[in-house]
Amino acid sequence: MELQLRNWGNFCRYYSGDLYGTWTRYCLESNFRESFQCIRSFRVNDDCSEISHQNHYIYADGTRLSKTFGPYLKPITKGLFLDTCFSWGSTRVEPGIPFFFDTCLRDEDRRASAIARYDESGSLQRITVMVENLNSFAESCPISEVNNENDNWQGTLIKMTPDWIVYPETATSWIQLKDLSENYQNFYLKDGVAVSFPQSVESGRMFFLAMDWQSSHTNKQRAIRHYNPSGFTSLTLEVFNLLS
Repeated sequence: MELQLRNWGNFCRYYSGDLYGTWTRYCLESNFRESFQCIRSFRVNDDCSEISHQNHYIYADGTRLSKTFGPYLKPITKGLFLDTCFSWGSTRVEPGIPFFFDTCLRDEDRRASAIARYDESGSLQRITVMVENLNSFAESCPISEVNNENDNWQGTLIKMTPDWIVYPETATSWIQLKDLSENYQNFYLKDGVAVSFPQSVESGRMFFLAMDWQSSHTNKQRAIRHYNPSGFTSLTLEVFNLLS
């Protein structure tokens, strides 16, 4: 219970507030792309026992739509929460059921999230990228591509398992996204976000789902959801800083 409460505490501390952002959806089947604004509001009550959640969508044609989710009650949450990363999604591939994941990386008041959805047959269908700022909309800040070839990065790795155990931090080395697996699809998207995952997922197979975010010229992060034949096994977070 202590580990679960710590996970809930990270949710309240690091991921509450009003997040103003732009969502970009990429439909891979039709090569269709759309962007719109959204304000995601996560409000924690006074004793941190409940979190309310509303999304306020603002579309290009002026249409506005609000949706309510939750409330989320302490300490129940489907996500794994670290101070600069959270992730949740399907825990296993099941025949006839869509598979998805949602991973967020945080750099102070900024967030970048990637969501991927696979259809009922296990084929990759859609990717959504969300770039958000706490309390106000912010202009896009283009920076160097995540797939740059500079090797002078110093990094640390933290692993968290579905039973909320967080393992001690270890040193790690930067590996190009394209080198994680030669058979995966790599997408270099907007605002320094890149993702790598298989074109299809199958029950009983080992695979991973990776997201990179280069939030500045000297900082980048990588989150990976790991699956073995039985299902979801761990979330790893790697944080890299560029040495001068």
